Amino acid sequence: MALKEELNYIGQKIINNRKILANSVTDLQKNLFDSSQNNLNRYQDTENNRASHLIELLGKSLIDKQQISNEIVDWAKTEASYLVNTISLTKAVRSLAFYRTVIWNVFT
Repeated sequence: MALKEELNYIGQKIINNRKILANSVTDLQKNLFDSSQNNLNRYQDTENNRASHLIELLGKSLIDKQQISNEIVDWAKTEASYLVNTISLTKAVRSLAFYRTVIWNVFT
């Protein structure tokens, strides 16, 4: 299988499983964020939707980087505005590792 076909396969698998992956990410985030600061339980649907959107963008980026680049820039601007008012940068960066963990689990 050629590299482009493999990346397409991986991207599609990530996109197709984005809701399950997003649930896993938010479950892991519950341990990182205390409820008094982020109130993750109260905003579970919002957090799942945010995680699902990022996972979808990651999957799409494997399929066609050129087409998705503007959408990723828009996502980054929106997330930056949201995060500045919600959680510390340290916690935001630490939570990124959860995405790698849950996406890797799809392939193992």
